[in-house]
Amino acid sequence: MAVLSLNGSNIHSATVTSNESFTTRVYLAERVCHATILIVISVMVIVGNVLVIAVVRIDRHLHKPTFFFLVNLAAADLLVGVIYAPFYAAAVLEEDWVWGMAWCEGHAFLISTSVNASILTLCFVSIDRFVDITDPFR
Repeated sequence: MAVLSLNGSNIHSATVTSNESFTTRVYLAERVCHATILIVISVMVIVGNVLVIAVVRIDRHLHKPTFFFLVNLAAADLLVGVIYAPFYAAAVLEEDWVWGMAWCEGHAFLISTSVNASILTLCFVSIDRFVDITDPFR
């Protein structure tokens, strides 16, 4: 029997049971599930963005500024799928960053650059769409 206390005053008594192996297995299952979801999302991101880039590259009718912005967005998102998700999934499983400080800093730089490129590309797409709507005969 253990007494639970808060700031030295007794709140109530309770029996504390600990099943550490069950807790460890549940925690491991959560980590594996999290990593699996990240890997599935990473594969979907890679396949989807490679397809977008390939379609725009192959089809000459899509060689227009709007679609070039789309390819730029796909390339930035592809970097996230290739660089961020696999290493993060491995770090979740290992519960530690095992690739050293230099790759940690490089990884953070590449991810922040890719995210900022995505945001800027979306801004340019919105400007392009605005210009096309307000002046359709330019």
